Amino acid sequence: MFFKIRRPEDRIELLVNVAQISKIEVWYAIPSHVEGNQLHHERVSLDEGLNNPEALRFYNVFVAGESIFLAADPNSKLLNRIEEIYKNAI
Repeated sequence: MFFKIRRPEDRIELLVNVAQISKIEVWYAIPSHVEGNQLHHERVSLDEGLNNPEALRFYNVFVAGESIFLAADPNSKLLNRIEEIYKNAI
């Protein structure tokens, strides 16, 4: 299965093979401040991230030596698949 990642800043789309994922780093952050139009987040401990309803989950997905940063999004098929991998991990 391949998933598509759009990188408009580079004017490209990546097709990434899910079977090639070698590692997924997971961390949590909470909103900290707004600068211009951008909301910034502050990393928190795993315990706080799991227990704080304001915490967002972030992923750093490693595929074929490349690191792809993703923020959890319930409306994204890709992120739903990453969530499924995360939740099914032993």
